[in-house]
Amino acid sequence: MSVDYAFQHLDKDAGILDSKYALDYLKHKLQFKASAHMVASRRFGNLCLHLVGAYHDRAGTYADQSTGVLVAYHPFWLWDSRITWNLKAVSMNLDLNNVTNRSHTDFGGLRQPGRHINFSMQIRLPD
Repeated sequence: MSVDYAFQHLDKDAGILDSKYALDYLKHKLQFKASAHMVASRRFGNLCLHLVGAYHDRAGTYADQSTGVLVAYHPFWLWDSRITWNLKAVSMNLDLNNVTNRSHTDFGGLRQPGRHINFSMQIRLPD
């Protein structure tokens, strides 16, 4: 289990410049990580469960796509999980990102996807 925190403060104003991204920095990021490793048998490999929770608080504003009005970024929490199954020559991952299906807008005013699933598999070939 681990906890990470990052804070950034910028003492700069855009002034007359029109910056699309330079002042939209991540002010606060707090992240929790936890893992559980379940050792199975030699025949069936082992299973790992990972959970990550992250709080994001971004400085700056973005132009709303429908109205063009400048909107301040809102802080949000994201929760992601991964199940990993390791066999002798095969590793498989099943990721569930944005577990709570949180609607949020991140860097550049881009609307981020809701809950989504990724699957990956790695096969190690013998030498």
